[in-house]
Amino acid sequence: MDEAKIIDLIQKGVHKALDRHLRFFGWVVLVLWLASWAYNKTDAGKDSTDSPDGRSNMAVRTDHKTGCEYLEGARGGLTPRLDTSGRHLGCGGY
Repeated sequence: MDEAKIIDLIQKGVHKALDRHLRFFGWVVLVLWLASWAYNKTDAGKDSTDSPDGRSNMAVRTDHKTGCEYLEGARGGLTPRLDTSGRHLGCGGY
């Protein structure tokens, strides 16, 4: 076998392997995107901070010693969760 045929075979093998890997990862991305879309379209994982139309990107955190509730933002900051009269929710007298 001459050198040109060997190089051609190697190139075809590399292209075939690359094509297979790209197709595989394309399917993985598609499946993950569909799962994320389905999760966001259902009420799975929603809490009382979310509206009926979407998610607030906040989570309710509870201090287990006092019972006080806090809201955690998407970037991790905490703020006390207040009721309509400005009192801290869930504190039970604290």
